[in-house]
Amino acid sequence: LTKSQPPPRFALKEQVHMAIQVGNQKQKGSFTVYSSRYNPRAGHNEYQLMIPASETLYGDGQYYRERDVKKGP
Repeated sequence: LTKSQPPPRFALKEQVHMAIQVGNQKQKGSFTVYSSRYNPRAGHNEYQLMIPASETLYGDGQYYRERDVKKGP
């Protein structure tokens, strides 16, 4: 059985947030979606996130699972 590819939940340049680790505390980080891809091995969409203030990729360009990214600033 093969899963069909779900459409991405977030559009490019959409504002999103995600819990991030700062020191030993979790905080809410605000980002914009830079890129998305489907991970066929894991069966979910993933996103590269950009820090709006500096226009740099968060986490050295790492992709984050769709379930970890939330809608809104």
